[in-house]
Amino acid sequence: MFKKLSLTIRSHYDWQFWYVLFAAIAGAYAFFLNPSILESYREEWLSDYFDFSRSIYQSQKSYFAESLLLPWAALLLGASKHWLFYKLFGSFLNLLVLPVIAYAAAKYFNHAVKSWIFILVFLFTYRYLAETYYLGFPDPVTIMLLAGAAFQRKPILLFILVVLAAISHFSMTVVAIGALTMLVVTSPNFTKQYKITFIKYAVAALVLGKLLLTIWFYRFKYIPYSRLDWAIDYGLTSFVSRYQADISGFWLTPGIPFLCTFGLFVCIAILRRQVLFALAMLLALTGGYLALFFTIDGLRVFAVVTSAAYIFILKETIEQVFESFTAKRHGASSA
Repeated sequence: MFKKLSLTIRSHYDWQFWYVLFAAIAGAYAFFLNPSILESYREEWLSDYFDFSRSIYQSQKSYFAESLLLPWAALLLGASKHWLFYKLFGSFLNLLVLPVIAYAAAKYFNHAVKSWIFILVFLFTYRYLAETYYLGFPDPVTIMLLAGAAFQRKPILLFILVVLAAISHFSMTVVAIGALTMLVVTSPNFTKQYKITFIKYAVAALVLGKLLLTIWFYRFKYIPYSRLDWAIDYGLTSFVSRYQADISGFWLTPGIPFLCTFGLFVCIAILRRQVLFALAMLLALTGGYLALFFTIDGLRVFAVVTSAAYIFILKETIEQVFESFTAKRHGASSA
């Protein structure tokens, strides 16, 4: 009877179902491992984005104004009616991050082993999944959209995802897509025509995203205090002082597993004589550290701006290693 039930389940659900289900369970486990998750549900920890969501059609001056997508969605869905609803909405979005990325990986690879390697490496190295969440911030939405862009083969879908990411968090998206573009351009796995097309669609999407934000600002009389303005007013000496107060903590913000894995990917690219690709990896990492240095939110900033680059590097490395393994196996069998 058990055997018959097992065969029935297998006939209805393929490996992708169990793969995404595992990612959902693992993501939930990592989420609830967070020691501060219960504290984050206190009303005094209420996200500033909650207030922004409730007054999104009124004039704004805060730098939160460049992050429209999540607060607007919360308002339309009724999540901004009460602070608890908004927190639950933010929790739900955080729980979606890993299964959504897993689904995108499964569709991209269409290969069980590659997909499992990808999600396991990502799960154990992407520290954001098990660290303090700023519930109600646009980070999970932005990460999912950027992850989709990193996996995307179709230019029009890339365009849509980047536009939405730009509306979700424009400044972080600019840094993330800049890093992703460098990696695509230096990758040996794409044609020159595809690279040119990628650049055109990515730049056009960022321009459209900025244009849509500008139109919204004009329509509702926003005078946003930009993040650049905030950084200038905060002052370089303040950033330097924060860095000097915890130098080792700064460099280890993404976590040792992430840094070791990233270093391994760079070494693999160098061994395969892909020097420009390896250089682009290091520049993407540098961009993450620069964003970390010029902000005060720590890991969440680094995690968002490096998400697309890290996913792209991970999937490209898996593809290349499998190609080498397959070629060697065929060579051995033919000999």
